[in-house]
Amino acid sequence: MEVTGFAVLQVLLLLISVPHILLFKSDHRASLGWLGLVFLLPVAGPLCYWLFGINRVRRKAQHPDVLRWTDQGTVPPVLPELLDGAGTLEQVGLRVSGETIVGGNRVEPLFNGEAAFPAMLAAIEAAQHEVLLSTFIFDDDDLGRRFVAALEGAMARGIVVAVLVDDLGRRFRFPTIVPRLRRAAIPTRRFMPMRVLPPSVSLNLRNHRKLLLVD
Repeated sequence: MEVTGFAVLQVLLLLISVPHILLFKSDHRASLGWLGLVFLLPVAGPLCYWLFGINRVRRKAQHPDVLRWTDQGTVPPVLPELLDGAGTLEQVGLRVSGETIVGGNRVEPLFNGEAAFPAMLAAIEAAQHEVLLSTFIFDDDDLGRRFVAALEGAMARGIVVAVLVDDLGRRFRFPTIVPRLRRAAIPTRRFMPMRVLPPSVSLNLRNHRKLLLVD
């Protein structure tokens, strides 16, 4: 029986994909699902796994042993007015972050872009030390250009500025905002750049965080 090139390719992809699934997929349900896909869909199944099934984002988890506080009598005292009945929540926060509650914080909810964007621009214009912006969508439209101008103005005042934009989210409008940011000499990085070689076109591991940190 003649062995075709397609069959050889499928066998090679299986030899590469199956061990990787067994070694790196900790969830047995996900492992079974991907194994079924790579066997049932010749060539296409393994390609889907290598494009969409691999977690390319590595996170450093904090080991419980390195937490500074526990709920066994070593939690530092917290002013009652700071807790406001949130003792259990404080314990959760300590276990997750290792940090205790502090006072002097104020939260002002801003609903939708109509309220948030003017406040963000005002914060950038009032910055005295540092501006860090992380976002998923950053379009090269009127609003995007206002942000670029505000960031450029902050840099002109000697403020440290850094921008992180998702490489998929920036592509929702053409041309993208990145060339404009670079022309303004604003330090910019793309989150998980999409490229053909080596393959990196993950669609489900994007940076949807929308953060503006000032000073």
